[in-house]
Amino acid sequence: MRPASCSFSTLLLVCSASFSQAVTVANYTPETNRRFTNDPSFIGAGFDLSGVGRSGGFWGTAIGENYFLSANHFKPSTGSSITFTDGNSVSSTSYSYTVGGGFRVGSTDLWVGYTLEAINPAIARYDVTTRDADTLADLGLGSSTLYMSGDRIAGAPGTVQDHILATNQAESFYEQGAGQITTPGPVTANFTPPAGFENDMIILFQNNTGDDTAPLTHEAVVQAGDSGSPLFSASGGTLTLLGVGSLLLNDVPGNFVDTIGPSPTPDALEERNGSAYTYAGSYTAELQTAIDLVPDPVPETCSLAFLLLAGLFSFRRRR
Repeated sequence: MRPASCSFSTLLLVCSASFSQAVTVANYTPETNRRFTNDPSFIGAGFDLSGVGRSGGFWGTAIGENYFLSANHFKPSTGSSITFTDGNSVSSTSYSYTVGGGFRVGSTDLWVGYTLEAINPAIARYDVTTRDADTLADLGLGSSTLYMSGDRIAGAPGTVQDHILATNQAESFYEQGAGQITTPGPVTANFTPPAGFENDMIILFQNNTGDDTAPLTHEAVVQAGDSGSPLFSASGGTLTLLGVGSLLLNDVPGNFVDTIGPSPTPDALEERNGSAYTYAGSYTAELQTAIDLVPDPVPETCSLAFLLLAGLFSFRRRR
């Protein structure tokens, strides 16, 4: 019996405009899922999300003094502006910086971008997982709740305030070069990523009510415009960056509902959509190589003026 197959699409593909949230979220409300509604019931109220930035419709997650992680296939352009907001209110202080460039992480869909100036210390920097993995079990995540971000409006260029937070679980893992993934059952599904996406990926399925793996309250699947958005694990109130959004998997076959009856009744397969995130933990060395290429930030304008004034004062005193 041949393995089942699934189709996929890159998250940068344009989708039809809609007045609902772009990332598809179960039980969505602005209060529980939209960051800048700033409601006490927001599912991310206990986390510092200030390090999740936007550059037009592109995403960038701060991981260092002046550098951030995004997707190679959907990244901020050199000379554009990236904005981070210190808080979840529309009136919270925002900081914008010019993107100086960036570097692809090996041959993966990860990309390290950098800003010309240092990002303000008020903005969070997230640790990136360094746990290497070849299988789902290697991730050590079990049934942990993971946090995924997405755009608010489908088909629109996202802004820093178009930030939806949702949840899901790691349910499959694609190992680079394997050509297949394992879905519930277990069922083997053919899966060959397109060029530029041949890297390890965490896969989160959009489960339905009645599935053997019950969907979380705010279970989600990524959509167009969500490429480069972060996937976080959480320990207490601390977020760890696992990777970035790369692919939307369409109609993945699997035994998501175990309905097998007495032999020889066959157990029919179901289809579910999935979100595939390039997994950073498999590329720690390559990521560090890219980070090492990031130039030091230039002093902020006011700091530079202060240094010049101090130097002039010192020169005059010596004379």
